[in-house]
Amino acid sequence: MDPLLETRELTKQFGGVLAVKNVAIKVEPNEILGLIGPNGAGKTTVFNLITGLERPTSGDVLFEGKSIRGLKPHSICKLGISRTYQSVRPFLNHTVRENIAVGVSYGRSIDHNNEEEKIDKILDFLNLTSKQSLLAKNLPIEQRKLVEVGRALGGNPKLLLLDEPMAGLNPKEMSDFVELMNTLRQTNKDMTILIVEHVMKVISSVCSRVIVLHSGEVLSSGTPQEVLSDKKVIEVYLGESYSKSEN
Repeated sequence: MDPLLETRELTKQFGGVLAVKNVAIKVEPNEILGLIGPNGAGKTTVFNLITGLERPTSGDVLFEGKSIRGLKPHSICKLGISRTYQSVRPFLNHTVRENIAVGVSYGRSIDHNNEEEKIDKILDFLNLTSKQSLLAKNLPIEQRKLVEVGRALGGNPKLLLLDEPMAGLNPKEMSDFVELMNTLRQTNKDMTILIVEHVMKVISSVCSRVIVLHSGEVLSSGTPQEVLSDKKVIEVYLGESYSKSEN
């Protein structure tokens, strides 16, 4: 089976700084792939290159076997790639329902009929029905994150990119988010997820594979168990305290 998404020798240079260097990854259909690494490793830059917010200095991004390098973000979204952001970006002066309607109206859709019904289903899935008339700016961080996930889901993505969805959440909220992700995969078996996250318990519980970036390059890849026990990963990212806590 061909990968759903593939990056080939993907490189991005900002001035004299190589943020991403020769990154080659494959995202298989229907998997949840984790992308981890220290701050500044290049994870969000990879997301930006995939979604068209940044153009590669060199290399390529292929989606369903075709290059999407140089396409605008809205064109990539219509192909079936949606994302959330590390710093949540809902439309603050619009309601929860209006935020999700943006995704439904402008994302990938085979059929634009019954859009209101699609919005209702997403609101119900995210337990946001009672909040649908509130402005996004009046929501706590957890619910803003859900609104952003809802907007991304509204785009009917084949590939969903989640950029640090657990940042700023307390343990209970993290647990709820993991349960939501597991339910999402059970109810959307054709959806593939690429997730950037620093919470290793989340990575271990939801991901089938993990790729580690360090200084813009791929350092390690494999199952969560393989990667999280890799001495190189422990040295540059997890630290000895993590290793001892797992033993």
